[in-house]
Amino acid sequence: MMVQRKIETLSQDEDERQDLWVAYLEDPYFDLSSRFIEIKNKNDINDIVINNLINYLRSPPTTEMLELLDVFTDLERSVLILLVLGFTKEQVSKYKMIEMLRLQQMINNISTHPIWETMLVKKEA
Repeated sequence: MMVQRKIETLSQDEDERQDLWVAYLEDPYFDLSSRFIEIKNKNDINDIVINNLINYLRSPPTTEMLELLDVFTDLERSVLILLVLGFTKEQVSKYKMIEMLRLQQMINNISTHPIWETMLVKKEA
């Protein structure tokens, strides 16, 4: 009964409550308040992803952009897409659950990839 009351006080949203129940069932000793913050952050970022993606799809990516994405790993590609959609590094870090240092290293690797020179040469031609 205490858990139910705690969940009800944390959120009025049914989806968030369900997520909290799942979290509780997975680990009854985990702090529900902390878990709620994680769930809320994830849901907020998901909303931003959906809204930005809808706006972005109004003008689909070019063939060059799709070719560019193909040279990166799945993780790098997903980070690039989130950045293109207008997410901050902090938001990407939270959403992808990547430490900021690791994310910065990944962005550095992406930015020094030889594909950028190839794209620049294509653009100048």
